Amino acid sequence: MTHVTTTSPSTTAYALPITLRRAIDQSVILCASGYEHTLTYALCEDQTGQRRRWDLVLWLASGLAAHPEAYDVVEHALRLMPKGAQREHLALALLSRWLDAGEDERANRVLTLLSPRERNRVSHALMRRLLRRGAVDQVLAVVRKLPSPKSRVWWLISLAEKTRRPDVRTALVRHALPDAQQIREPVERFRALYHLAQHTDDPELRRALAEAARETLEALEQQHAQDRTQPPDPTLWATLWRMLAEIEVDEERRIQAARRAQAAALEIEDEPWERAYAFIKILPYLPEDEREDA
Repeated sequence: MTHVTTTSPSTTAYALPITLRRAIDQSVILCASGYEHTLTYALCEDQTGQRRRWDLVLWLASGLAAHPEAYDVVEHALRLMPKGAQREHLALALLSRWLDAGEDERANRVLTLLSPRERNRVSHALMRRLLRRGAVDQVLAVVRKLPSPKSRVWWLISLAEKTRRPDVRTALVRHALPDAQQIREPVERFRALYHLAQHTDDPELRRALAEAARETLEALEQQHAQDRTQPPDPTLWATLWRMLAEIEVDEERRIQAARRAQAAALEIEDEPWERAYAFIKILPYLPEDEREDA
C-alpha cells in the first residue's frame, strides 16, 4: 500500500478548514486510496447545494499528483475547478510531475484543459521554476512548441528578464537568436534583437545581435527611402538609432549610431518636448566633446 503524508506544498499557500489543519498538525497519515475517495467526495456538491470546498480539493489533488494510479481523478478535479489561482496551482503541480517523468503527452493534455490566459500564466510559472533549477533544455522543449518565431522569441526574452543566472540568460538568448532573425516585420525583428542583446553578458553573442540589428535597421532605412507613400517619422528613427547605440559593442559603431539618432532628433519639429527627450536619451552615447553642442 502506498502511503503519503498529509503535509503538502499547497497547504502553505491556501487557508484550510480548521479540522484539516488540526489533522495536519497531528501528522495523520492517509493512504493514496483514502485521498482519492475523499477527493471524489469533495468534488460532489451535497444535497443542500453548498459551495464545493475548493481549498480541500486543491490540497487533496496536489497530494495525489505524485501517485500514477490517481491521475484520472486529479485531472477530473482540474476540469471541475473554477478559473482562478487554485486551478492554476493544481495545473502547475500536474505539469511539474509530467515533465519530470518525461510524460509530454500528459503534460499537453493538462494544457488543453486550460483557457489561453491560464495556459500562458501556468506555462510561464512552470518555466521560471525550471530555470531556477537550471533545466534550460526542458524550458526550450516547451518553448519550441509555440507556433511562431515571434512568440518563441518574446517568451525567451520574458524568461531571460526574470532569471538571475547569467549562464541561463545567455543560453536563452543564444537559442532565441535564430528565431529573432526569422521575424518578418523589420521593426519587430529589430526590437527583439535589441532586447536579446540587453540580456547577455557574452561579448561575442552581443556583437552578433548588434550586427543583426544594424543590418535590419539599414535595410529598413532603404525600404523607407524607396517608399514615397509614407511620410518620414523622425521620432521613430531617433529611437531606433539610439537603441542600436545602446547595444553596440564597438565604440566607433556606437558613436555612429548615436550621431544618426541625433540627426533624426533634429528633424523632430512638431513636438519640442519629444525632440528634447530624444536628445536626453542620446547624450550618453555621444563623445564628450559633442555632448554640450547636442
